[in-house]
Amino acid sequence: MLVAAALLSTAVVAPAAAEDFGISVSFIPPPPQIAPPAADVPEPLAPVPIPEAVIPIPPTPVQILAYIRALPAETLIRIAWHGTGQEERALKIARRESGLRCDAKNPRSSASGLFQHLRLHEARARRMGFTWAEVAGPDCYADVMLAKQMYDESGWRAWRLTA
Repeated sequence: MLVAAALLSTAVVAPAAAEDFGISVSFIPPPPQIAPPAADVPEPLAPVPIPEAVIPIPPTPVQILAYIRALPAETLIRIAWHGTGQEERALKIARRESGLRCDAKNPRSSASGLFQHLRLHEARARRMGFTWAEVAGPDCYADVMLAKQMYDESGWRAWRLTA
């Protein structure tokens, strides 16, 4: 009986089970009630509704390319030659060759576009994914990309610029 009493003092036993063993069980009184807040304590603020966030959908690669292609010729040149120290020289060449006009055509040769590419560079343009119409047409992007690739391969040899 002493063992059972010792166990009951440390363990929780259902009252019906304890009575089966002839043990009286007393219950632990409930914890004291917490007093309501004093009158001088302000009520908590009501939650402020947060407006639903509008998450912009990122542009697709096609949209980004369309944006880039619409940039002015000077901006495209500055972006392409950024960090090379050759931005001003590229602009000077494009100004001399076409007056910064993407649709410029030389009536005495096959030279066309911003950098006055000759038709012999058509195969190179196709390898880059451009048609000749893109290089020689009103879209400066293909023209600038072809010129930059030619510059990367052989410097300014394709364009002789004096003073």
